[in-house]
Amino acid sequence: MRNRGPHAYINREELVVLIHNKTHVRAILLSLAMIAFASCSNPDAPSAARVQFRLDSPFCGPQKFALRFSIDSTVVGTDSLSTGQSSPIFRSTPGTHHLVGVGIGVTATQGDTTVTLKADSTFTAVVNIYCS
Repeated sequence: MRNRGPHAYINREELVVLIHNKTHVRAILLSLAMIAFASCSNPDAPSAARVQFRLDSPFCGPQKFALRFSIDSTVVGTDSLSTGQSSPIFRSTPGTHHLVGVGIGVTATQGDTTVTLKADSTFTAVVNIYCS
């Protein structure tokens, strides 16, 4: 680039080199972005299994029940649900797990099961509450 006073002039050879260099910069930036994206995903990382609890209390009316959810004797959450509603989804590992959903302050609950969770899937455990 030649500077002649307040105006700069670029001859044709300099313009070709300038365009060529910008093309290389774009290609390098694109390559770096692809490498960064690929390094974020790890194909060897274990896939997660997911668990959700659903309340079934058909004879209890529209009331809500406080529930506590456990996976392998570890409490993973609590929620207040009415019949047909589901808890948030909890992450776990694929394999055999003991799932328990218990009504807090409710004597007649059933939600105790052992299941084999599959990777990349969601299992819905049912918590039954019986009202008299």
